[in-house]
Amino acid sequence: MVQVSALKSFDFIVVGGGTAGCVVAGRLAENPDVKILVIEAGINNPRDIDAITTPARAFELRDSKHDWSYKTTFIDRHEYTRVEKPNTRGKVLGGSSCLNYYTWVRGSKPTFDDWAAFGGDEWTWETCKEYFDKVSPRHIV
Repeated sequence: MVQVSALKSFDFIVVGGGTAGCVVAGRLAENPDVKILVIEAGINNPRDIDAITTPARAFELRDSKHDWSYKTTFIDRHEYTRVEKPNTRGKVLGGSSCLNYYTWVRGSKPTFDDWAAFGGDEWTWETCKEYFDKVSPRHIV
């Protein structure tokens, strides 16, 4: 890793060192001629945090200094009242993946295929599958 002070300019600045930001930076880094800076608001070494490296302890991270502590508001459809729930989002290199028991679940095939009915032909399961395969173990279908 190059120290930021060693470089005066970058071709790309990726804001957020979460899963998506790191994937974007990694893809950009496939071109050896570009300089990339990844900026993360939280800590850059989550391996030092036991609650992060032990998935069963992830519940300890909610509302911690590693969580943005966002809230999600929805309407209870039975009582028609506003309900606010925690929406844990990671403030750490690795992002929310470090705070959600290291789980990742992609949408189901019918969900993606349904998008075509609303004009999202490029978002069908078959058109997205090659990208799922880049991040998924081969035994998952």
